[in-house]
Amino acid sequence: MKKFLFSTLLLLLVISNAKALIITSGSTVVIEHAVHEDIYISAGTVLIEAPVYGSLIVAGGTVTVKDSILNDILIVGGELNFYGYVGGTVRCAGGRLKVASNISRDLVAAGGTLSLGKKDTVGGDLVASAGNLLIDGVVNGNSRIKAGSFVLHGVAGGDLECRAETIDISGRIEGRSSLAASGSINITDNAFLRQDVRYWTPDRVISTGRNIEKSKLVYDPALKLSVSHWYYFGVQSVAGVLWYLGMALLMIFILQYLFSASFRKAGVTAFAHTGRSFLTGIVYFIAIPLLAILCFISLIGIPIGIILLFVYIGTLFFSGILTALVSAHWLQSRVGANWKPVNIGFVALGLLILLRLVAATPFLGFIIFCILVCIAIGAILQNFRSHAAV
Repeated sequence: MKKFLFSTLLLLLVISNAKALIITSGSTVVIEHAVHEDIYISAGTVLIEAPVYGSLIVAGGTVTVKDSILNDILIVGGELNFYGYVGGTVRCAGGRLKVASNISRDLVAAGGTLSLGKKDTVGGDLVASAGNLLIDGVVNGNSRIKAGSFVLHGVAGGDLECRAETIDISGRIEGRSSLAASGSINITDNAFLRQDVRYWTPDRVISTGRNIEKSKLVYDPALKLSVSHWYYFGVQSVAGVLWYLGMALLMIFILQYLFSASFRKAGVTAFAHTGRSFLTGIVYFIAIPLLAILCFISLIGIPIGIILLFVYIGTLFFSGILTALVSAHWLQSRVGANWKPVNIGFVALGLLILLRLVAATPFLGFIIFCILVCIAIGAILQNFRSHAAV
């Protein structure tokens, strides 16, 4: 247990030593000088003209990245343009996405249109959904694509899995291919297929050039599409992301308005009594379900059990938002600032996005997320208990 608590304290120490530049105002933000920390930006127009040696997180209308980003990028916007080198993973959603840069790791994208330039490379995997998707460059890893129209002129270095209305292949596929189209699949003479291609179309027809070996083409009814119109997929993906962020921001503002003092005290408690907050959170998440079960068994305690169950489910559902709000107030106290409620809300939204990214990281990321949630919930409960005692 001591080692576990020490790991938690070490994690928070790393976070406390990390400095973030947070920009939440202004219609236009231009970064003209090198930034050596993580940077958070919210603006109508964002232009990055200098290197960022941390991660870049942006919510904006038009976002253009012209210089290098050493770590990850997370961007939601209307029009997104990438021209500089990215040392980490790019996660983005927008109406129009243009990638004209080399990305060291993965590219995860959703948009109306998405294009990868001819001289540009994705070092890891590509996971994308779009109305129209064009790959002129190179994807070294595996590609998983859902689109209205998909065109490959470049290179898919790993396996390719594509679901679309129309699919046109005139590039190179080094791995296995799984292609399903509600409309048509066209493989030209310029295409090179190193391995077999499993495919599905409604009429079982696939158009191929004379140089393509027919023996490599395998019709697979298991790939049948359940949805006939794929050209809405990109719009739905972007709308889903924006809906989630909008609802999360609304809930953050509501909770911040109602319980700002409690979150502020919880932020202080989480830092001053990390171990106690963590243990309190662990006890809460273990004890409440057990108490609810006992109440249901006792019959007369069923109403209390139902209340406990609803409270527990609500805590789980809003755990990310609650943790983000506690973290935002903790960050405010650490930097000695006095942010307006609106600024705290946007900071909490950025932290919520980071928490979701951490939680999406296999195994270790989920463990870190659970630790932070336990600390935040424990800090909130400690302040409620202190207030009740008074």
